[in-house]
Amino acid sequence: MKKSCIFNLNHIDTNLSQKEIDKYKQWYYFYHKLHICCQWKYKKLTKLKLSLDMTGIGLTVLRTILGSLTLNPVILGSISGTGILISSYSVKSGLEKKIEQCKFAYTSYHKILTEIIKVVFTRCRL
Repeated sequence: MKKSCIFNLNHIDTNLSQKEIDKYKQWYYFYHKLHICCQWKYKKLTKLKLSLDMTGIGLTVLRTILGSLTLNPVILGSISGTGILISSYSVKSGLEKKIEQCKFAYTSYHKILTEIIKVVFTRCRL
């Protein structure tokens, strides 16, 4: 099933020349692609950060539970060491900054897309 382009509708402003319409089509295509990519990256980075945080917390809790059951230092060291490594990677990788940048980018691109649509469809009666 082929997706329909929004510019194939009959609601395009008649005051625009064909050259302007083509320009707006190219801009819309470009910014729509950037919007979708940044939104996808935002979702993936958010899931990655959540999984790293939950894994670190889970291993810390597991170490506490196993520490009360056994006194084997190999088990306690390997579990707590893994939890500390995962938590430190989560902090040092800068995922929060990347997540904020992706969210800002895709919201900015969304605003640009709505402005393009406003310019092109000024006389739209949906």
